[in-house]
Amino acid sequence: VQVAAGMHHCLALTASRFVWAWGRNKAGQLGCGDVHDKMRPKEVADRREPTRQLGNIITISAGGNSSVAASLSSEVLQWGEISRDARDEFVKHMPLKDPGAAVATTEKQKAAYVDNKIPFCIFRGQDFVRRVRKEKEQRSISATGCQVLHNLKQNEREQVCDLFKTVRKWRRSISQARSEQQHVVEVRRRRASMSTMDGSGTIDMQEVHNSVGMMERELKMLDREIYLLERHLETCEMQQKHLRDQILGLAGQGVRLIAKETQISMSFYETKGGDRSLNNEMAEVKGLIDANHNTRTTLLEQRTQTDKEKQAVEDQLKEKRRLKSEQEARLKRIKDLKSALDASSSPDPIMETA
Repeated sequence: VQVAAGMHHCLALTASRFVWAWGRNKAGQLGCGDVHDKMRPKEVADRREPTRQLGNIITISAGGNSSVAASLSSEVLQWGEISRDARDEFVKHMPLKDPGAAVATTEKQKAAYVDNKIPFCIFRGQDFVRRVRKEKEQRSISATGCQVLHNLKQNEREQVCDLFKTVRKWRRSISQARSEQQHVVEVRRRRASMSTMDGSGTIDMQEVHNSVGMMERELKMLDREIYLLERHLETCEMQQKHLRDQILGLAGQGVRLIAKETQISMSFYETKGGDRSLNNEMAEVKGLIDANHNTRTTLLEQRTQTDKEKQAVEDQLKEKRRLKSEQEARLKRIKDLKSALDASSSPDPIMETA
């Protein structure tokens, strides 16, 4: 149901939620437990049971020499060429087998660097409530140009991110300038071809025919871009509806939790100090209220970003439709001119008969 390609390796996710990999494996990016290249699809191993195939996966992705996957239980797994500072989350969450050696085992768990030849967990579902909106630093692979950076201070990392942000901005501006320049050159060339005349004072029909063909190809490209933008706009609208439904559901849940908190407070007051069960229930409700607030705030931020993205897509779609209308008008004028030239250049049958 999904395929991802890195620089020299590929991943495939089947409908049964199992992951297969093949290609180069020098950095362990296939997740098979070794570094041997695979010419045929090979099962990606599960870290908990290396002899079992990695399953229960809902999405996959591939970097240059690394791979990543997300499971149905909200776990994010990664393997291949990764940072040396990465620690094995699965080892850190393992229970101690020998309580008498608790200190030694804990130190071993702290120093448990990952084996990058097998998928390891870098994020768990239960970490969402604990970590959401607690870390102000934005985590993004593309912010550093998809580069693995080691032993950098916070200010140095911020400088690198700013440099890559500037580079991306320059690339966009250069691409836009080149596109505009190419458009100007094409317009001038068409005008020159339309005004070109041979020695007999007639327009070169070959140039007219070439101009018509080029403009028809450009119209097809505009139709394709408009189609993709319309699909993107539909996706944004569906995402907006999904976020609205989630926010409304969380708002209703928040009202119910506050009502339950009020009810527990009244029970606590009536019992003049309450008991341990009421205290535990109150703490649990407060934790749920905090988690509800954090999740709702995150969804509101996502809705704001989706609104901005939708506005940008609508502007692009409006501009593409305007360009298409202008292109169709120019093409119609050129076709009319071509038809007139064809009619004027064709021999008169009456004169031939005479």
